[in-house]
Amino acid sequence: MSAARAGGPGPLPRPLLWLGIPLAALILTGFFVFLGFPYDRVRESLSAQLGAATGARVVIRGLGPGLSLGGPVLVALGVSAELPDGTALQLDRARLRPAWSTAWLSGNAALAVDLAAPEGRLRGTVYAGGEPGFDGSLEGLELGRLPYESWVPGLALDGLASAEIDLRQTADGPSGRVELRAADGSVGLPGLPLALPFVTLAGDVDLGERSLSLERLELEGPMLSARGEGRVGPGADVPRSPLDVKLRLEVRDESLRPALAGMVRLDADGTADLRLTGTLAQPRVRSSR
Repeated sequence: MSAARAGGPGPLPRPLLWLGIPLAALILTGFFVFLGFPYDRVRESLSAQLGAATGARVVIRGLGPGLSLGGPVLVALGVSAELPDGTALQLDRARLRPAWSTAWLSGNAALAVDLAAPEGRLRGTVYAGGEPGFDGSLEGLELGRLPYESWVPGLALDGLASAEIDLRQTADGPSGRVELRAADGSVGLPGLPLALPFVTLAGDVDLGERSLSLERLELEGPMLSARGEGRVGPGADVPRSPLDVKLRLEVRDESLRPALAGMVRLDADGTADLRLTGTLAQPRVRSSR
């Protein structure tokens, strides 16, 4: 009895065979090329090109193939970069593959990236051509590892944060939106003898016209809470970016009020309406009432 009559699958239609055989050969050929690609030569060339483009000394210790749910990926291990100002960046692992995006239809490349670093993990899509940009998320960001003190001397942050990022590089500078969330950390400010713990910290930022619009800043902690909004920049550089931020402060811990008395004027209930001016490097605080 034939397989077809026994209820099993019959022979494939001839057109499907004509299509399937060369397609399978193409897939197999591509797979073996992928495995045998001269990654060492590409690694050296890629390091040189990244260094020339960024001005940094870039080292990639390992480069090879990998697989993911989205398809084959290029995996780089032990990526380090030393910027011209001496800042050192380190990636434990970088994974890169073509992204499933309609951007390809307009002739612009879209690459899915997954970067793991000691400071956190960045995942999303990088767009090249036209207006380059990134759309994705940052997870497990350790605030204490960030070099923000060079921008705001005396500022100290600690805690674990995440962020949703949608940015584009336009002719006028970066444009887009960043939403930051952090939990169970602390913030230290110039002039304060101790770091203030917080339960939650949230900030929504819009970037455009070479400046930063702070749509929402919220800090909730056992000792104080704060609500703010305003604008930062534009400036010649980050530390000299001008500030114009309104802040509503509520000091819940009465033992903290004497420490703040020399910095801000608190009402009897421990609240204050403040305005931050000056620059990030040299902020000035005054009452807005």
